[in-house]
Amino acid sequence: RNNNGQSRGKRFTFQSTVRQLERRRLAEKLSREADFKEQQRRTELEAMRRVEEEFQRKRAREKANIRQQLRLVSSGAASMPTTTNHVKVRVLFIQPFSSYVLKEFLNSSSIWVLLEESSFTVKLAFVHLLLSYFYVLSVFTIK
Repeated sequence: RNNNGQSRGKRFTFQSTVRQLERRRLAEKLSREADFKEQQRRTELEAMRRVEEEFQRKRAREKANIRQQLRLVSSGAASMPTTTNHVKVRVLFIQPFSSYVLKEFLNSSSIWVLLEESSFTVKLAFVHLLLSYFYVLSVFTIK
């Protein structure tokens, strides 16, 4: 500081009107870009949230459907002879493609499997592959 109280390091710098306008335009442009990016980020987050919710709803429906089908199969299996029960329970948990495949469906994750064969009837199960295990969706008897 000098004797009359002014600091030496600070100098007055002249900024032309053009420079002030350029600086203001640049600040506005950067502000608009930041707002646009923030809006884009929010839109993407909302889209991801919707996709996740839809996925969770589908997953819950599939789980409920599988539980229902398993209940139907096990209730049907309980009313049949024990040999058939054993075959059905085995079909539920065998590895894919390890049982005799009668007909492969258009959807490669669904196939027909022979459950039981006697001289009078053939039992088929429409089986769905899920997480590398079979889940019986419905059982058909052909006489």
